[in-house]
Amino acid sequence: MKKISQILAAIFIFIASTGQATPLNSSLILNDFFDYENCPNKLVQAKALGNKKIHLNFFVNAILDSNNKISDLCIVDETRECQKADNYHFDTIKYFFGLCLEKAVELNLDIAITPYIEHKARAANFWRNYFFLDPSAPIGDYSYRKVTLDIILDTIEKNIPKSHSVELSLQGEMGGSIAHAPAEYLKILTEARSRFKDFNIKYGISLNFDEVFGSYPQLSQNKVQIETLINKLDFLGVSAYHAVKYPVKPSDFRASLDNFFVEIQSAGIKVSRKMPIRLTEVGLGGGNPDKYNVPASSPRDAAATPWAGVRGPYSLETDPWSFPKMKEFRLQFHVALLEFLKNPRTARPIMGAFLWNQESWDVQGLGYAFDKYADPEIIKTIKTHNSAY
Repeated sequence: MKKISQILAAIFIFIASTGQATPLNSSLILNDFFDYENCPNKLVQAKALGNKKIHLNFFVNAILDSNNKISDLCIVDETRECQKADNYHFDTIKYFFGLCLEKAVELNLDIAITPYIEHKARAANFWRNYFFLDPSAPIGDYSYRKVTLDIILDTIEKNIPKSHSVELSLQGEMGGSIAHAPAEYLKILTEARSRFKDFNIKYGISLNFDEVFGSYPQLSQNKVQIETLINKLDFLGVSAYHAVKYPVKPSDFRASLDNFFVEIQSAGIKVSRKMPIRLTEVGLGGGNPDKYNVPASSPRDAAATPWAGVRGPYSLETDPWSFPKMKEFRLQFHVALLEFLKNPRTARPIMGAFLWNQESWDVQGLGYAFDKYADPEIIKTIKTHNSAY
């Protein structure tokens, strides 16, 4: 048995040395005061799970008007309600986010950061991908840039050493915003590179696996600027929730990335073959896409919509993984994902991958439901995979 373990370890090390293989790291969702304040404790938990890199998802909530336009911003503070945002909220976030970054450095965790703007009512049928948002345009007294990227960059400058490895996506799943204002994102990118030229920061954007540019109506008018922006990035991220087959195979994840690039190319946008790809989000939610907070009726249905899951307070009645066949498929899904990450054989190099550690997607018990959705066997399998890197 010991000899088999040694052989497996040698295989892991060999595969890792090929350059494309990658670990599967965890994410922390930072959506309210409690999340930011508790971040150092969660980082200790993430380190114990075998992570060498952590993905920090930095959320700010939007208030929409009757036309689904962003009219203002709100923050879930100590009242546990989404209060209209003011300087107190952002100063508090900045303080605790700084402590979070310092703890990551102390634990020797490389850092990835992705900011999002989200509708405050998560159940509402409106998605951040459809915000046609200029990142520097006013939103009340603020702007997307001011309350996300400026805070993040100021905190990086103050709280981490210049040599520490950071990946910063300029946004997450906000393809409509990229399509609407590519020149402004390029300006932000250029300014950040100049300001932080002595820091170890890689810059990217992160798009969804489909509706890549949020169904932006004037996409063709901006495609040259979008192409310029993308090809000046250090990486291109994707929320990798494309359908997989049942039973799932490693090649399904490769096909997902192929489809992602087909959609980009069909818009007349060319992406360099040397562009590193990052799986900014990947996971299996086990939810019914047509019925909110209802489990999928079968593993086959769950395979068709990995992005669909169960949100909110944990309940055994709505836990997709309380059914033996669903639990078995969940393990198969993650084993296939790890097999893909060992040997991606993709047209572009894979530079990293991150689980979505929230609610029913959360196989490691890092998110809102804590350990209720955690699966010890999957945790062990991921940790073994990551030990080679």
